[in-house]
Amino acid sequence: MIDALTRWHRASCTALTFALASLVLTACGSSPSTRFHTLMPPATPATAAPARALSWDLADVVVPAQVDQPQLVVRTTDDSLTVMEHERWIAPLADEIRGSVVDRLSQTIGASVAPQAGGKAWRVRVDVQRFDSAPGRYARTVAEWSLFAGDAPTPALRCRGTYEQAVAAGFPALAAGHRQALTKLADSIAAALVGLDSGSGAGCPSS
Repeated sequence: MIDALTRWHRASCTALTFALASLVLTACGSSPSTRFHTLMPPATPATAAPARALSWDLADVVVPAQVDQPQLVVRTTDDSLTVMEHERWIAPLADEIRGSVVDRLSQTIGASVAPQAGGKAWRVRVDVQRFDSAPGRYARTVAEWSLFAGDAPTPALRCRGTYEQAVAAGFPALAAGHRQALTKLADSIAAALVGLDSGSGAGCPSS
């Protein structure tokens, strides 16, 4: 009788162990997968170098603390914020923004070169003050950016602009909207930089 009870107890424990393992595997298998997004545009064919090459460098970009995290932070219709645990940037947000702007500047004004005789080495700073993500509505960046000639402590030009793009529903569309908004930011910087470097002067472009 005791042996029978022992065998029954062992069999019950074994069955319970397998059942628990099955539940754990099922729970793990049903958990949502994480998707990663980037602000870097798809690679494009190389374009002809501009006639006037510039020497420029973009410093590390500053982003608001509220969105400086791996997850996408989105604004809901009631204006509250939600952290999307399973929708993430592939790299730190500041690096993603800087990479996107550098890529666009390289396309429009060319990769940075050594300053020519009598030329200037331009320094670019971008301070992102708002980075708003509203799926199905808009992707918006508000940024202050400055252009410095050489080692000058004060900027030759300081501007502030709002760069916005309407977006469709879904997080891939939201990331694409932010890429388009950052293209507008980079194009504003490029236009001002070319104007200053040529000596024709430049004001803050309309955003």
